[in-house]
Amino acid sequence: MNMMNVLEFAEVYNMLGGIIAWQAAGYPVTTPPIPPTTVPGGSEEEYKVLEIVLKETAFGERQAFEIFIIVANLTDNPVSREIPVTITQLENPEIVTVYIVNAAMDPAGTHLFAIEEAGLPAGNYEITADDVSQDIFIGAG
Repeated sequence: MNMMNVLEFAEVYNMLGGIIAWQAAGYPVTTPPIPPTTVPGGSEEEYKVLEIVLKETAFGERQAFEIFIIVANLTDNPVSREIPVTITQLENPEIVTVYIVNAAMDPAGTHLFAIEEAGLPAGNYEITADDVSQDIFIGAG
């Protein structure tokens, strides 16, 4: 929730079940436009991954978590992109999971996309989306 406050969201709530339960219940999700995120005309950068936020839940020796990707549309036009999100186990870099976030973004808006990941074994992981990364340690039991 601190990240949302830093990003100057006007109202921030801790929701039981997370954003996925909220959306599954049919509640609306809106994002306010943030004009300072737009770039001058002629720029080739259309979007920017701002932050990766994790919500963890333990069960036995495995953990499940939701990955939230906060992305800004840097243009005054709608943008639709596929953003790869990679989870790599640092002790064994051959263990890699890649998700593709189909990001459809309104003009000059900041958007929140969620991925559910379950059952990763104990270890150190790096989650990467574009040039933003977040490390996570999953402990045994």
